[in-house]
Amino acid sequence: MKKRVFLYLFLFFLLFTFVFSEGLGVKYTFNVILKKGFSKKPGILEVYNYKFLFKPKYRKSIKEWYFKDVSYLEWNGGNEIKIHLKKKDVKFLFRKRKVKFIVLSPNFSEKNFDDINNIIFKFKKGGFKIDIEDVEKKLPIVLDAKHEHLIGECFGKLIISRDGIEYKSFSGEHHFDFFYNDIKDIDRSSPFELKVVIFKRNAKKMWKSEEFSFKLLKGEKISDDIFLYMRYRIGREK
Repeated sequence: MKKRVFLYLFLFFLLFTFVFSEGLGVKYTFNVILKKGFSKKPGILEVYNYKFLFKPKYRKSIKEWYFKDVSYLEWNGGNEIKIHLKKKDVKFLFRKRKVKFIVLSPNFSEKNFDDINNIIFKFKKGGFKIDIEDVEKKLPIVLDAKHEHLIGECFGKLIISRDGIEYKSFSGEHHFDFFYNDIKDIDRSSPFELKVVIFKRNAKKMWKSEEFSFKLLKGEKISDDIFLYMRYRIGREK
């Protein structure tokens, strides 16, 4: 009996390791410096199966760039790489069209460049697969959030469900209920925020604004599988 239990635990460990490495796991990690104008921010650049993620050394806020929004990767043959981003018709998604990094260690090689390009190509060709049924079992999720106004802010609950994204302020001042077919795009620069863009036709009918920005509170965050699920629903519902 004990041998059988041990065998099951061992098989589960192997399965978990495989899923993590082939699914949401990190493929490459580099110590880098993010160059932005005259500023230089040291940190760690992680390459996943579907995004780049930058963790600054001295700040908690992280940055991420999804392969969906990447045009191409540039390498100068030395220690400098640039992530070129697609042009967007939505202003807030990407103010910069390229992101520049100086790789400190390990040294960036031609093999790294080819491998990462292949990961990007594979993603764009087949997309990143998530288990839809598994994600939907977690829904709805309710998160404490701050809604940022043009001037000021309000606090409330952000609710992500199978039907869409809903926000209710504690004061009752704002209540937004976005069905997935109302949404043009969503984006974020970290798991602790969410930006929603709705179609102009819906903005005129229901809300004055086309863009809505939310920041999560109390250390809560939107996991990668939930975020990718929302993007999947938006793409499917268009």
